[in-house]
Amino acid sequence: MFGAGENEKWRGSQELFLAWLKNEGREDEARIFGRGSFYRGMRFVPGKRCVEMATGEFAQFGEPPVSSGFGHGQQWRAEAGREWHKVLRSLVENAAATTTPPATSSAVSHTTTPNSTPPSSDSPVPTSAACIPSPSATSAAISLAASTDSAAPSSLSATASPHTPIPASSAIPSAFTPIPASIPSATTDAPPPTSATSATPPLTSVLASASFPSGAAGQWLFEHSVRTTLLCERWTITAEGRADQLFIPADPDMPLVVREIKTVSESLPRPAAHWRENRPAFFTQLALYCHGLSQIPAHTKRGVTGVLVLAEPATGIIQEVPLDGAPSAWLAPRASRFARFAESRWNSRLRLEHLRLLNPFAESRAEWDVAAGQLAAENAPAILLEAPTGFGKTSLALVDALHHLRDGEVSRIVYVTGKNSGRLQVLRELSRLTEPGALRALTLHSRAEHEVAGVPREPEVWVQNWRRAAIDPGALFDSGETELAAVRALGERVGVPPWEITKTLLPLAELILCDYNYVFSPWQAGVLGGMDGWDPAATLLIADEAHNLPERAAEARSIVCDAARAADALDALRYAGVRGGWLREWEAWAEFLAALPQANALEPLALYLARDHCAEITRLWEEQNPLHYELPQDTIDALERPAQLLPILEASPENYFFWSPRPRCFRAACLDAAVETGETLRAFHRAVLMSATLSPPNDFAEAVGLSLAASANTPPTAPPSRPPTALAPPDSVFLSVAAPWRFDAYEVAADVRVDTRLKSRERHFRATAESVLSLAAAEPAAVFFPSFAYAETIKTYIAALDSGFQVFVQPRGATPDENAAFLTEALLLAHAIFLVAGGGLAESVDMLGGRITRAMVVSPCLPEVSAERAAKMALRERAGDGDPFRSAYLLPALRKVNQALGRLVRAPDQRAKVVLHCRRFADPNLAALLAPEYRGGRLIRNAHEWAEFTA
Repeated sequence: MFGAGENEKWRGSQELFLAWLKNEGREDEARIFGRGSFYRGMRFVPGKRCVEMATGEFAQFGEPPVSSGFGHGQQWRAEAGREWHKVLRSLVENAAATTTPPATSSAVSHTTTPNSTPPSSDSPVPTSAACIPSPSATSAAISLAASTDSAAPSSLSATASPHTPIPASSAIPSAFTPIPASIPSATTDAPPPTSATSATPPLTSVLASASFPSGAAGQWLFEHSVRTTLLCERWTITAEGRADQLFIPADPDMPLVVREIKTVSESLPRPAAHWRENRPAFFTQLALYCHGLSQIPAHTKRGVTGVLVLAEPATGIIQEVPLDGAPSAWLAPRASRFARFAESRWNSRLRLEHLRLLNPFAESRAEWDVAAGQLAAENAPAILLEAPTGFGKTSLALVDALHHLRDGEVSRIVYVTGKNSGRLQVLRELSRLTEPGALRALTLHSRAEHEVAGVPREPEVWVQNWRRAAIDPGALFDSGETELAAVRALGERVGVPPWEITKTLLPLAELILCDYNYVFSPWQAGVLGGMDGWDPAATLLIADEAHNLPERAAEARSIVCDAARAADALDALRYAGVRGGWLREWEAWAEFLAALPQANALEPLALYLARDHCAEITRLWEEQNPLHYELPQDTIDALERPAQLLPILEASPENYFFWSPRPRCFRAACLDAAVETGETLRAFHRAVLMSATLSPPNDFAEAVGLSLAASANTPPTAPPSRPPTALAPPDSVFLSVAAPWRFDAYEVAADVRVDTRLKSRERHFRATAESVLSLAAAEPAAVFFPSFAYAETIKTYIAALDSGFQVFVQPRGATPDENAAFLTEALLLAHAIFLVAGGGLAESVDMLGGRITRAMVVSPCLPEVSAERAAKMALRERAGDGDPFRSAYLLPALRKVNQALGRLVRAPDQRAKVVLHCRRFADPNLAALLAPEYRGGRLIRNAHEWAEFTA
């Protein structure tokens, strides 16, 4: 089966084929071909037991997902599309213009290649030559191309209701997107018996229809609509789709012939039993057409014969496999599973409608209640919610989202945050807002964290393991076994990749917690976008710590190719037994990276060579996908980089900068992702972007591609840095809620005795160390630095001045549990805790509030000067920004400072004394970017004023 990456490859090929048709002046055919859909959603009709299933979900229903794709959302090279065009045109040219159907009584599979010689007009047409019969070459091409190797057939839709007809005018709003069926047991997935009398779940046909044009007898019909309605258990399932090819013999005693055409990535031919066992969805779709047609009174006596036509694009070989047994034998098990699933989703909807929300606080908070009312009253597509640390933003956004979920306005909540600690806080808040088991919540970890050694990657192997184990995602939720550790243990036990298990859990979750990348990265967004039932328009998005979103979104679109990782991947390829072109080209790529010197901008020759290597690696992947080898996930990630980089190198967009920040490293840096971020946000039913530091709101809205509507709640700020003509109509509002008690909680002073600029800070290292010793003499203090190196240097100076003074420095790359353990120990033993502004312990941490009453911020924490920052400033200047330094340096720096200080006061009874340790904090332009509660403090100009402030 094609995974998400291959589906994207097919989309690219589809677009190219459409362009070719239009270029040939065949607009009508392009319009017909363009009807193919890859949407795989289902929607429940509110207030009824009715379900709409799009694009063949009934045929795919209950099948394990297979993701052998090359990344997610990947844009593929034009050469891939050209190869598909050659296959399609070759098949068309060799499909004899005949209306004679093949012999349908034979159970033997036939194959043919596109280069075979067409039969002469006076010779009988062989079965193989009639595999793509068509009165016109184009119709054959369209018929073939409309179906892919995806297990979700593109031409089938279905609706279901409990034994009551569904009015044709019934509106099915996108707010109801249910979740896919549980994976069936091995018994139900086995190929159906050949006897129509075999035991199957109850299945009754009550209605079938298909309109045939006059004179259709003796002709082939293409993409012909067939509709049938089945009764199963408590549900009526109405399925409607277009049969690829339908032949109506002129002889009324001859059976109708239905052909369903699928392209496959496996080599042909293969035994018919292989396809029946491994591609049951193909036969189910064919059986649905056959069953529906056989119920039409005019054709009840003559019967229907079904043939599955498989085509291998790489070679053009095709194979026919007849549908064995009665169509109902294929349909009944799946209809039964679907009926059980529909009943489960109906009950889930009832559960959500009666969702009871609990008060998040033991005592009512007036300001929180006011803010909740304001948020509920806003109906803009995007809401920028600014509330101070400790206000209860998480519970505020969750309560609002849960109301939308309960009322049926959305079918799912996606909560994104950049740190694991933030996701843990969401789960804690959720447990306070809802009763146990009231909501299905799932944390989506990275694919690398799912890796388990020894689990087969070959889809044919693990899919069989899946069926034998009878994995049921719904049962995993019911038993609470959806945490990463439980999923990993299950996958290792039954021989199924844990990542594949998690992906089947995603559609069942009503709240998904994940990293920004799963929404804003073009290569990882396909994890959510490719799941069953995904519909952003029926999803509410919450982005926590949203002040990080502009840089995170840009970083998600940046690509780094490192020689060390390329060398590791090369060793893994050799160890896995990869040979030939793959190994040679990857050796060349690793050598190219190893030869790169450090450079502030890459030379045109280096870019040309990089593009050439990436093009060749992408071509090899398309022709010789290496994923069937036992490769570790980090190797697969490295192998994907060149194909991700190729379209950027080919387009060379203005918002990308190519450089080598260190030797042996190639970086394609996205300088500004505002346009793409805005498009993503506007696709959701509602997006709530929240943080304590979104001000200035106009600047933040612009940075995420939104246009801010004027509001009485919006504080007066400087106008946007870009000209108003560049802004779209307002699509967001700024909602700022205040906690009045915070304004009296901080005592702030700017220590102008020192200069912490990079060129001057060395002269003041001793003064900084002495200041820390003095500030923390009476009680522990938190000290925020712009970097780990700066913090370690000051720790060394302090050790020389006072060896008994205990300094704890934030660990690098620690897990949330390790960070919590570090803080717990530091708060007990340390005189000073050194933290890095913008790091995991300066944001999204609740342990400092009320425990630390003294703090120092060493330097305004401006980003490091680099060629990439200079390129970002140049891009801003070209866009009309009058002060690019403010946008590229000051705004991200002061947001870090505001975030760090916000951690110190989280409740009305907490206080903090803060030193801003650098003369630059006295600059009015810089001070204006501090949060209001940190402005207007005193200046410390000498030792006497220092002693007076720290007393």
